[in-house]
Amino acid sequence: MKSRGILYLYLLGLIGLLASSCSVTRRMEADQYLLMRNRIVIQPEAGLERAERVSREELSSYIRQRPNKRLFGIPFYLHIYNLSAPEKENWTKRIGEAPVIYDPIETGRSVTAMSIYMQGRGFFSSSVEAVTDTLDGRKIGVEYRVTPGVPSRLGTIAYDFEDTFVEPLVLADTAGTLIHSGEIFSSEKLQAERQRITASLKGEGYYNFSINNILYLVDTVSNPGAVNVKIRIRRRVAGYEGAASDEPILENNKVYRLRNIYIQPDYDPNRAAATTSAGQAPARGRGLDTLEYRGVNFIYSRELNVRPDVLMRAINIYPNDLYDADNVNRAYDNLMKLNYFRSASILFSELPDSLGAMITYIGAGSDSDASTQEGYLDCTIQCTPGTRQSYSIDLEGTSTSTYYGALFTLGYQNRNLLKGAESIDFSLTTGYEFMRVPGRKNSIELGGAVGISFPRFVAPMRIDRYNRFSNVRTRAELSVNYQNRPFYTRTLTSASWGYSWSNARFSSFSLRPIDISVVNVTRLDTTSTYYTNLRNPYLINSFDSQLIAGVSGSFLYNNQVQDVNANAFRLRINAETNGNLLNLLSPLVAQKFYNTGRKGYYYRFFGIRYAQYVRGDLDVSYKIATGLKTAIAARFYVGAGHAYGNSANTSIPFERQFYAGGPNSMRGWQVRTLGPGSTLAEEYRTASEAEAEVKKSGASAVTYPAQVGNFKLEGNLEFRFPIYKFLNGAVFGDLGNIWLIGREQADVDPESYFRFDRFYDQLALNTGIGARMDFGFFLFRIDWGLRLHDPNKPSGQKWIRNLTLRQSAFSFSVGYPF
Repeated sequence: MKSRGILYLYLLGLIGLLASSCSVTRRMEADQYLLMRNRIVIQPEAGLERAERVSREELSSYIRQRPNKRLFGIPFYLHIYNLSAPEKENWTKRIGEAPVIYDPIETGRSVTAMSIYMQGRGFFSSSVEAVTDTLDGRKIGVEYRVTPGVPSRLGTIAYDFEDTFVEPLVLADTAGTLIHSGEIFSSEKLQAERQRITASLKGEGYYNFSINNILYLVDTVSNPGAVNVKIRIRRRVAGYEGAASDEPILENNKVYRLRNIYIQPDYDPNRAAATTSAGQAPARGRGLDTLEYRGVNFIYSRELNVRPDVLMRAINIYPNDLYDADNVNRAYDNLMKLNYFRSASILFSELPDSLGAMITYIGAGSDSDASTQEGYLDCTIQCTPGTRQSYSIDLEGTSTSTYYGALFTLGYQNRNLLKGAESIDFSLTTGYEFMRVPGRKNSIELGGAVGISFPRFVAPMRIDRYNRFSNVRTRAELSVNYQNRPFYTRTLTSASWGYSWSNARFSSFSLRPIDISVVNVTRLDTTSTYYTNLRNPYLINSFDSQLIAGVSGSFLYNNQVQDVNANAFRLRINAETNGNLLNLLSPLVAQKFYNTGRKGYYYRFFGIRYAQYVRGDLDVSYKIATGLKTAIAARFYVGAGHAYGNSANTSIPFERQFYAGGPNSMRGWQVRTLGPGSTLAEEYRTASEAEAEVKKSGASAVTYPAQVGNFKLEGNLEFRFPIYKFLNGAVFGDLGNIWLIGREQADVDPESYFRFDRFYDQLALNTGIGARMDFGFFLFRIDWGLRLHDPNKPSGQKWIRNLTLRQSAFSFSVGYPF
């Protein structure tokens, strides 16, 4: 205890030395000032709705100079930088951050950038000025004072079609316009409207149409305080009058169709025989073969590595189709989501005008008879295969003062098993759990799984005939898991058949119409202290063999798909129901049994009782990027399950119950050691009970961790920051617990049940720090969690008093916790 106190004093002294004794300005020149803060003050303008005002966050992005980064309010990285002289290049310079010296030129540029932004937002009479405030010790702060003034609003919005052929297409799509009369003028919205119209026309065959074909004529004179806008759709320049003339020849924009389509599924950019110039047809000969399938030419060398029907379902592009940019993007996404190609490119080449024809639109427009020329494009799709086979290693572990656990998984994957981009994967899992208690056996877990997925719907009937969904997968899985615990041995066997698909950029769905599991308990020591002292009925019932058969599904929304350093939102919803079909068949084919000591009966199939329950959970997480590599991440999780019918007098299966603790949950606790509710942990039971257990088992009153419940509530908060190169750090806090819900039973501790009037007192709380080693292709994570509030301790001892290892837990895993 004495040595630990000396260690605490040493750490506090070191922090105090960094925080206060080192002057942050001591290595600066005499005429330099350290930039300490930026502040933006916006003069409020009456009559503006909140959504119409310019926020400080918007203007903040235009500030050129920013103060040094802070950690818990302290310029930690600047202190590290100042530990050595400026001329020395060592670890302090690599980890630390040089002082940000105030530069009036950069401040002036910030003022100019803000003024331009305010003008673009419609505040034409706005003003921006910067005022500096000299602080103590050669430090300075900058205050940007913004006066918006009265904004100018959009007046009339009209169109001017020089290209009359596009008039009906543009006018038919005005319901989706982004600009409306009465709104505050915004150059960003005008630019977005140009992009929207361009994207719409590119979906109608206008391959060469660009935002440069759209001009805005802005009138701020005719109607003071308002901005009248005319949108002009220009014609294309087809040429010039004579060789020496500057007079352009203007024609309506071309509409393009696809003529020849070439697909190279084994394209190698480093192989000269397979190279093509952008959009040109692949060279014949030189060891290349051609196969025509549904009008599309497949170019390959030696052997076609992916079947044509698989690729055609992915691209869904055919000769004589109108060019559609959305279809092209969808084809690229589908090719990459086959998980076989490392890269793909879709190139187009324009054919001579002589191959085209004139098409005419007859209708009510500015011209009753409008025409344009139709052109043709050749399309070349080049796909570079990735690594066909791969291996993976996953390691996860937890540690407390009395318990160690590790789980090791070795995986193998083949991404093109049958030349249809089928993916087959195998995994072997082994786990070992060790308790540092005399007389207690250790635990072993062995498992294996095999799964195969197809890049299409595999079903008796035709699904998605018109290819409306993307990233379609059918997956079949089979797994076996053997668990040898100190007090029981059981085998878990499961099989499933499911589908997954996407119908939006960030949304995906999965449905498993067949989801079967069999839990076979082959050994149960009912005389052991562990079993006889169980107070949780969910644990008692979990030792029965069970058959689980039902339907499950999930929905996932995740917008973090491109920029990992941007804000991100993730939502996952899972739902399942089991035993309903078996319940309908039970009176016909199942065996009927009566409950011992209780009313009612239940059925068994092949000698195993089947489970009947419903379960669902909601997982929401949000990440706020506070800097280039810093972020605040938060998560909220809630889940519940209810047993009924054939499981009315028992519980949902142990594997489908909720638990807390471990590397991805309450990190101050080991897996399944928290809860339920405020039930006293075994180590805090009465002395007579503890002595009786010691006498029977010859060991201390410590049991194998297996606390579960049918309701879970949890929240997590984490601040992530860089330390050095691939090493990142985190400070986190976790709040939550598990409970029992449903009818209270007399032989169950009432503190295990969830009640609205007391659940907040039963919430566990921990804090902690972590290290993340980001190697690019995977992230290794180590976390140390410290319990601050433990609801499973006796009254008066729930809040932390002394810092000991028994009140903390170490865990390591791969990937972020959320």
